[in-house]
Order: sequence, then structure tokens, then C-alpha cells
Amino acid sequence: MVVRVGIYARQSVAEDVGIEQQVASCQKYVDAKPGWEVVDIYDDNNVSASKARGPKTKWSAMLRAVEAGELDAVVATRIDRVFRRMEDWMLFKGTDTADDDARVFLVFSDSGLDTSTPYGKLMVGLLTEIAQFEIAMKDERLLPYKAARREAGHPTPGKAPYGYQWVPASKRDADGTRYAVVEHEAEAIRYAMEQIIARAPIGATIREMAKKNMFDRNGKPFGRSTLRRILLSPFVAGMLPPTQSSLPGKYTPENVDPTLCRPGAWDAIVSEPQWLAAREELLDPVRRSNHGDVTRKHLLSGLARCGQCGGPVRSAQTREKYKGYRCPAGHFLRRGEDLDRWALLLVFLRLSEPGAETLIKKPKKGIDLPLLVARRDELRAANDGLAKLVATGLWSAEQVIAERLKNDDELEIINVNIAAHAESDPLSSLLYSPEERMQLIMTSTLDSQRKIFNSLVKAFYIYPVGKGNRLAQYPDGAAGTTHIVWRAQALPSEFPLTPSPAFSEFSTVPAVSDNTKLRLAVATSKGLPY
Repeated sequence: MVVRVGIYARQSVAEDVGIEQQVASCQKYVDAKPGWEVVDIYDDNNVSASKARGPKTKWSAMLRAVEAGELDAVVATRIDRVFRRMEDWMLFKGTDTADDDARVFLVFSDSGLDTSTPYGKLMVGLLTEIAQFEIAMKDERLLPYKAARREAGHPTPGKAPYGYQWVPASKRDADGTRYAVVEHEAEAIRYAMEQIIARAPIGATIREMAKKNMFDRNGKPFGRSTLRRILLSPFVAGMLPPTQSSLPGKYTPENVDPTLCRPGAWDAIVSEPQWLAAREELLDPVRRSNHGDVTRKHLLSGLARCGQCGGPVRSAQTREKYKGYRCPAGHFLRRGEDLDRWALLLVFLRLSEPGAETLIKKPKKGIDLPLLVARRDELRAANDGLAKLVATGLWSAEQVIAERLKNDDELEIINVNIAAHAESDPLSSLLYSPEERMQLIMTSTLDSQRKIFNSLVKAFYIYPVGKGNRLAQYPDGAAGTTHIVWRAQALPSEFPLTPSPAFSEFSTVPAVSDNTKLRLAVATSKGLPY
């Protein structure tokens, strides 16, 4: 008769070697038993047995297999690898039936103890009771230490949150700091925080992060729930969350009360005002929080129109698997990269024209945006001049540091307000310098680019290339087969844009006009990567 065996291995730390050693020891024990055959291995790496093991653990999977009659025996190395709580022992015994022929027993390879005998069951129960008692005594001894650790603002041991790495005791500074910032992860958090504060959809934010090579710790794009959990966590703001006992239920970043958090003894990745602003946005019930992300994934989809029939242009994929645009009526299917580049180039040039400031809407909700920008520039200039105060001996280093921290705190609040206004009025970018405008347009999220484009452009027509015609290289091909109509035609312009005629009037793709070449020269001189 074949005895179907399941091997169970567990440890409380993420260490593959320890699991492998346990499995090897159990396998050796099973191999020495004639008729015994391992049918499955249940390994819980980085799982504690001092508390309830969740339904996604291999422990739960093993219990389900026992209930289903798929195992005759379970082999582990030692009792403490399986039981540290009487609840778990009773739970395992609950899978045992009164029928001796169907009974599933537990065997420990290191001691040979098994539960197929009354003595074995008695010993397992007693040893589990002792283990639980030792854990209770240990917790009681640790209470003063835990209280002192929390009072000092130190986090509990364990896996560090995204953005940080755990600092071993041997490498800690004089203050005993447990978390050190991982700069590339912190950069991803700061970027995501800025986008959420600006009310960008979380799905669109994740896509933009992937373009910037900002990924999770597995090197993959963030999941929506994962990024949401990271941004809601008080750890990124250098705040220690309240204890589990003070929460209404299980700890989640969503149910943390910011007023119960205390300053942590590690460097913050974002300021507390930034974290609170992002938290308010993420928890807003009006905000879409499900996975039905309907944000556009292409710049011109739904905004551009077919130059032949006037119908709205949709996003598509070309035969070569490139991103593209198509006319729903079938007049064209074209690659999209050059069209997007050309559209953004025209937008940048539009914002660089004299008189473009007249496009700015009156700030809403009492926000004096020009005053905020002026104050921001004043604080930046003040920070730049602090070093001179030290060099000339007018201020001490301590005075400069204190002043810099005060200025930085005010700058954080100003930037949050500017970002919030940029969402309601995308053209607020006109208040920045030309270099900053270029940076904003070319590096902002697709959602922001679409809003800026839609605020400026009344219509953007894309014409078919036509059968047998060869599209000229960029920018000639894009310039000669598109036509843009601005919303504010009366805007004064150094370089007035001559509308491109319909492509049907040409037998070949027209060359870029001298006017367009002049515009390209201007863009090139300003460093725009057109």
C-alpha cells in the first residue's frame, strides 16, 4: 500500500536555504520508508507560526489537501516548524477522522515522533502547549522594550516598506536608525505622489512610471493596489503608524488615522503635507478606485479628426505592431509616434509665442497662482544665496540649515498648491520659464499632455497618405499631412502658422514649408527634442 506524503517546511524569515534543508531532511526520511511517496511539498517561507496563518499560505493549502483526502501522512522536521499555537494543533486534529483506516498522521523526521499513536499525540500536544507558553512569556518580557522603541520612533523588525531598506544593528548610526532610503525607489514614490496630487488616474500614473523605468521590487510595473498601498502608508512621510490595538480592525494603510501617527526616527521620502494631500485624493469616494481604468493611452485618440471625412480618430495598432491611429471609416491607418511628436512640438511653440500668457484662466477657489509662483521663485533664490551667508561669516552653519529647512517646508506646500491648480488649469505652465515649459510638456503624464493639447487646439486633422504614396521622413511627413486649428486664433504670433491644405491636392507628399522650417529651427535652438 502506498502512503501519500506531504512535506511541510516553514520558517519565519525569507531564507531559501533553510527551507531547502528542511525539505531535504524530510525527503531523506520518506525515502527510507518503503511504500512512502511524496506527492506534494508545502513550504511557507517568511511565515510565522506564532500567529494565525492566512488562507494563502501553504499551511492552509496542506489542511485543504488533508480534508480532501489527498494525503495519508504529513512529514516535518520538528514540532516548532508546524505548531506554536494550540489553535493550530486543534485545527490539524480536526482534519482527523474517527476512521483509523482514513486517519492522517503527522511525523517529525528529527525525533521520529508521530501522531499515529496515543503517546505521540500526547507529546505533540504538550510540546505545543509549552511553545505557546514560552511565546507568551517572551512577549511579556518584550513589552517594556517595545514601548521604548516606539517612544524613540523606531519601526518594528521585518521587511522594510518600499522606498527603504532595513539597517542591521551593526551598521546603525548613533541614533539607532532602522530604515535607510533606497534612492531609486524613493524617486518612484515622489513621482507617483506628485501625479496623484495633480489628480492623475492611478492607471495612467503606472504607465508613465513604466516608461521611466520605475518598477516594483520584482522589476515589474506596479499593480494599482500595490502603488495605492505604498502611497497611503505613513512610512513614506517618516511617520510611525499607531499600534494594532488602537485600530478598529486589521492594519491597512486605508484605516490609519494620521492624527494617531507619530514622527519616525528615519528620513522621510515626502513631506507630511504632500502625503496628506495624496491620501485625501486617494481616499476620495468620488475618485474611481476600481480596475475599470478608462483613461486614454494615446495622445491624439479622440482629439484628432480625419482630414477626409472629419470623423474622430481612434487609437490602433499597425500591422508591424506599432502604436498608431486610424479613421473608423477606413480612410487611413498610420503610425502614431511622428504624429505625437509633431503635435507636441506645435503645442510647445504655441506656448512660446508672445502673448501666450493671455491663455491663462483666472485661478479658481481663491488660489492666487501668480503670487504662489513668485513666492516659490523667491524661496528658491533665497536658498541659493544661503551658502554665501556662511562663506562671508554673516550666518553660522546651524542658522543656514534651520533657514533652509523652513524654506523647504514652505516650498513643499506651495508646490502642492501649484500642482493642484495645474490639474484644473493645464495652461498654468505658461507661468514657468521657457525651459520649464518644455520640460513640463515633454515629461508630464499623457493625461496632462492631453489636457494641455485639448485646451489649446480646436481641431487637429490627420490626412491619408494614399495608396502608392511614400510618406516623407519626419518632420516633413507629419507636417505635410496634418492641419491644426487653434482655439484662440487672435493670439499674436512671431511665426504665424500657415494651414496645410488637404493632402488630396498633392500628387506627392509636400515638403515642409519655409515657415515650418523656421519653427523647427526655433525649437531646435531651445533644445526641444522634436
